[in-house]
This record gives sequence, C-alpha cells and structure tokens, in this order.
Amino acid sequence: RATTVSRDYLDRVLGTMGECLVVCGLDGTISRVNKATCRLAGATAEELIGRQCEEVFRPPEGRRTLFEDLSPESSLYGLETEILARDGEPIPVMASIAKMSGAGGSLQGYVVVAGDLRERLRIERQKDEFVTMVNHELRAPLTAVRGALGLLTGGVAGDLGDQAGELLEMAMRNSRRLERLIDDILANQKLESGRMEFRLDEVELKPLVEQALESMSSYREDYDVKFTLDAEPAGARVRVDSDRLIQVVTNVLMNAARFSPIGETVAVTIGRHGGLLRVAVADRGPGIPEDFRDRVFEKFARADAADSRHHGGTGLGLSISKTIMGEIGGDISFETEVGVGTTFFIDLPEVV
Repeated sequence: RATTVSRDYLDRVLGTMGECLVVCGLDGTISRVNKATCRLAGATAEELIGRQCEEVFRPPEGRRTLFEDLSPESSLYGLETEILARDGEPIPVMASIAKMSGAGGSLQGYVVVAGDLRERLRIERQKDEFVTMVNHELRAPLTAVRGALGLLTGGVAGDLGDQAGELLEMAMRNSRRLERLIDDILANQKLESGRMEFRLDEVELKPLVEQALESMSSYREDYDVKFTLDAEPAGARVRVDSDRLIQVVTNVLMNAARFSPIGETVAVTIGRHGGLLRVAVADRGPGIPEDFRDRVFEKFARADAADSRHHGGTGLGLSISKTIMGEIGGDISFETEVGVGTTFFIDLPEVV
C-alpha cells in the first residue's frame, strides 16, 4: 500500500514538471516517461516505454549513445541534443544525465532530464538580428554624422559663432556616447558567440597604456578630469592582443572618468606586483557601495549615482574587460573605499 501511494505521488510530481524526464535501464531501454516528454515527442507513454533511448533522443555528433563514456562516478550536464518527434521534426533540447543507484550502490540505470531549447534559440536569433541591425543601420550613419560634425567643429564652414559652436560640441559629445554604446553591444555579442579573435604578440606595455590615454583625449572635456601616468618598469613587456588590452584599459579609464568629481585627477601607474605587471587606475570618486561590489563585473550592472554623468555607460564595459583579460591570460580586480575612491588593477604576466 505504501509503495502504491509513493508511486502515485511520484507520478503526480513528474506530471507537473515542465522538463522532459526519461528513466532508462542499463541497456538504454525506456522504463518511465513524464507528460512533458510525451508532448514533445508527440507520442503516448505506452508508445515510448520499451523503446531504446536513442530512438527518442538523437545522440550528439561523435557519440553512439547518450550514455557513451559515462563512468559510474560521473554525470553529464548541459548536453545539447534533439528529441526525435513523431512527425520527424527534430526538437533541440538541453539534456542532463544522472545515474540511478540501487541497494548497495549498484548502478541500475539512468535518468535523462531535458528542456526545450526552441524558445531560447528563437531569442538568440532575434538578438543576432538586432546586433546586425545595430552594426549596419546605426553604426554607418553615426560614422557619417561624426565625420560631418568633426568638419564643422574644425572650421570647414567658417566661424559659426559661440552659440553654434556649443551646440556642435554637445552633438559631438552625444555622438561619442552613442558610438561607445554601439561598440559595447557589438563587443559583448562577439564575446558571447566566440567570434572575437585574439592575436597574442610580445609587446611593450607602456606604449599600449599611452595609446589608451590618448584615446581618452576627446573625453577629457566631457568629464572635466585629468589623467596622469607614472610608469616605473621601463621596457616591461607582455604577451597580449594589443587592441584588446587597449580596449580594457580604455574601459577602466572611462569608468574612472565618469565617477570622478569635476576637476579631479585619475592616476594611472604601471608597476610590478606579486610577480606580475600591474596597471593601476585610481580615481577619487564616491567608491563602490558594499552591496554592489559582487556585481561589478556582471553584464549591465550599474550602481546608483546621484550625478547624471555617471549614467552614460551601458554596464557592459567592465564585464567585457573581465572576459578579455581571461582570454589573454590576465586578470582585473579592484579595491574601493566609500567616500575615498576606487582603484582598478589590470594584472598580466611579464615576458622576461
């Protein structure tokens, strides 16, 4: 009687699951399925039970069965495969496989839990289409607008007067902001899709930091901050992708500039720390609130700030920087004190 109640209760629980659940014996024969599996496969439980698991789940390329190379001590998680529906349409799913043990720990079979990936893949396609639109429909016109504004501010149309000059400067600031937003969105998408290429070469570190500082020249007036550089180890070299490291340093500089009080100085130093070369970027801003520190490198993470200048970023720059540093063999971290300021550290192995 107790066993019957337990089985009925288990059946009710399995029936409420949104994910597919399939129980197989050691030989891969299906002995139990839930309603979600039946819906996705387009078959009844009676039609599925007794079949081989590979007749319902298509093994991923390079594997003969779902359970191939699955040792008694291991499980599989995040296995992308397909359910073969009755109408012949393969339905993409993300599967996890665990072992069932009996009395004494002996292996009795396997449990497969799988979730429908179609909605996630649809969203990913929409995101790819959006990023493509951003690249083609926004970036090209923005480049033309910035070029025209640059010519006007450079005097190609003659003296436009103080009022027109102020309007042009405001337009230039906003076009630079839009360009940064677009660059962050595209960089994030490349990193997520694995399409960002990294070419590592041995280079001197100081010139790369200087290039990043030079790229900030057009933003100094936007944020009204100064930058200083103190580079102690002359000729120190690292093995990095130069463009990507400049991108990281620029992101950190931009972050420091946004959170610095007007007229303050952002101090950049290059030195050695713990056997590594370290680029430190120190600001005298408000510091990072304690409840936000664990989220600094998360995507779209942005701390509250009273000054409207602080809201100009996408919340992607530091997340992108963290990922890039991992790809080129370095790390990025920070120290902060509320009311005193924040220092970000970019650490890299030195080439000797």
